Amino acid sequence: MRTLLPALSILLSLSAAAQNAMPPIDGWNQQVQGARYTFTPHSQNDFLYEVMPPEQHVGELAGWLDKTAKQTVQEAGYNIPATANTQRRNFQAINIWGSYAKNKWGQAKNFFLLAYRRADNSVRYAKIIYPGSPKNTYLNNAVDHFAALARKEGVELTPDKAGAGGGNKQKETTTVTSKKQKTPTTAPGQGVKPAEIRGIVINAETGIGVGGMVIIEYRPYLLLQNGSIYRYPIVAPYDLDVAASKIAEPNKWGAWKLEGKTLVVTLPEKGVMKTKRWTGKWFWAKAPVANEKIKGAYMTIGGGGNTALGGNTMIVYSGNINFNDKGQFVMKKTAGGSNSDFDVSTTTYSNSNAAGTYKLNGYSIEMKYNNGQVVRKLFYFYPDSRTTFGIGDDAYVPD
Repeated sequence: MRTLLPALSILLSLSAAAQNAMPPIDGWNQQVQGARYTFTPHSQNDFLYEVMPPEQHVGELAGWLDKTAKQTVQEAGYNIPATANTQRRNFQAINIWGSYAKNKWGQAKNFFLLAYRRADNSVRYAKIIYPGSPKNTYLNNAVDHFAALARKEGVELTPDKAGAGGGNKQKETTTVTSKKQKTPTTAPGQGVKPAEIRGIVINAETGIGVGGMVIIEYRPYLLLQNGSIYRYPIVAPYDLDVAASKIAEPNKWGAWKLEGKTLVVTLPEKGVMKTKRWTGKWFWAKAPVANEKIKGAYMTIGGGGNTALGGNTMIVYSGNINFNDKGQFVMKKTAGGSNSDFDVSTTTYSNSNAAGTYKLNGYSIEMKYNNGQVVRKLFYFYPDSRTTFGIGDDAYVPD
């Protein structure tokens, strides 16, 4: 079975709130036994999501979760194969453990455990157990529910880069991945006009990263003044050919409206238009000011699920960038380790295929490589930060 690699984008912000009754999940059965809540989707009765009652624990949470996870696997009649690459990650306040296991008949199941520490120092955790591929829509629903519960119980995740990597980075290996850009574009600046743009929104979403581990990441959306919404933009909006894109990428287009602090979004999902109400996990991104410059070394930590940071021995990312305040950049695709020791020096800048000049303009970055290639992509800063930003569908943090 494939290796499980966790990934996490940044800024999962859970505000403090009073504890309420366990929220239900639409389309799921719910059973209550004491303070234990068991959820099962109506259409998949072998998918188990179980929220356990709080337990008192004052020691290290990661070690406690590892022990609890192994006990959970054994009690279910399963064993973790020696070949399984069990993953253990802490994403700021939330710890995640993931692996697969087999019973004596060779049948396999996925096991995920999530835990966080509450204000009274007790631990709340949940079990997610199901057969088949790790990629499962119900996994997303379960993780969303657990995050909502954490919000109700006052868990707060600090919006910084601590959740981006973390852990032990020794003996890292790297696989470089990239996106294939197929979005229809116009001549530079002949696409969406600045006055037609309401803004860029980033929304917290859960899914499956490389290898099948749970990921929580922020994804960008382009909101237009006419009520249209464009999912996961990569190209600079000012170069986006809207008419051609709606033909070539119909599943990326929908509608939006704002109701107070709730963003109501209607987008295609498996061929059907579905409406969702975003509350508490979305933010307005910021555009750079005119002629703004970036300085320092940055690495990509996610965006679109094509990038994973995680595990104790592996990092996967699409590349690193170093900017200076003279408007120059150097790209670096590396086999792991820190990016902070390379800069925009004369030697590195002379590499025409990996260096050039950059310019920020509204929600766009134009990168002119020394070999003549010009790349124009979406650019935005995360809220209240000038050191965390998105280029296309990739998020970058200081290295």
